Order: sequence, then structure tokens, then C-alpha cells
Amino acid sequence: MASSGIDTDCLTLTRFLLAEQRKHPEATGDLTQLMNAILTAVKAISSAVRRAGFSHVYVTLHKHIKSLHTQEI
Repeated sequence: MASSGIDTDCLTLTRFLLAEQRKHPEATGDLTQLMNAILTAVKAISSAVRRAGFSHVYVTLHKHIKSLHTQEI
């Protein structure tokens, strides 16, 4: 591990799942496929949110809350 505190030798979820599956010869791989499908969906959602400019939504929400607060005063 580097002195900056960042773990550069990390294990991906896919590698972890495959390693665990190898430990169980009776495993069919269904759980691994399901987890990989969920992982892919999460990555797609994350990418879409990032492209949609979620920071813009946050700024708009902050302005709205601020305007509500000034109306109460």
C-alpha cells in the first residue's frame, strides 16, 4: 500500500466472485451471473447520472431551498 493511503492492489467484484465460485465445485455460476448483471446495471446508471449533469440538479435544488428559506424570514 502506498504512503498516500490508497490501496493500489484492490480486488474487483468480478475477480472476487470468480475466485469464490472456484472454491465451490457444486456452484452453477448463476449467482456470479446475477451479480455481474447488477454490477453492469449500476455502472450504466452511474454513467447516465454523470452525463445528465447531476451537479446541475444539486445547484438548482440548493437555490430552491435557499429561496424557501428567505421567504420564511
